[in-house]
Amino acid sequence: MKTLRELISLQDMSFGKMSDLEIIYEWFVRNNKEQEGLDLIPRLAKSQAEKIQNKYAYAKSWIPMLPDLYYIIKNKEIASHLNRLQQCCCLDYPLDKDKKELEWSKENIHNKIKVPKLFFRPTIDYLKKYGIEFLE
Repeated sequence: MKTLRELISLQDMSFGKMSDLEIIYEWFVRNNKEQEGLDLIPRLAKSQAEKIQNKYAYAKSWIPMLPDLYYIIKNKEIASHLNRLQQCCCLDYPLDKDKKELEWSKENIHNKIKVPKLFFRPTIDYLKKYGIEFLE
């Protein structure tokens, strides 16, 4: 039986680099463990479903309670964008998939706007993941 460690050593010596998933796949194939690999699918699906359910529960509990920045910020365009960013944060939506919002954030928030007094604080860390920080 080939161990993962042996496959990794072989991969290091080879010319082409294999991804982690390709190494794991090779381990299952070389050791005739395909059935065991297939048995992992329901467990992986359950894990993924639990993660999605947790995200949904988080969003469901927080989105209705987000402060509506239309009533706090005079500039309605800024309020609209910040409201959307709070929602994206609650949904753990990858901001890089929303190019318009990401570009607006980089151009208008980054070290130009102070954090509103009422604001969903986790959004601050969410934006930091994309290199966007509020003015201190």
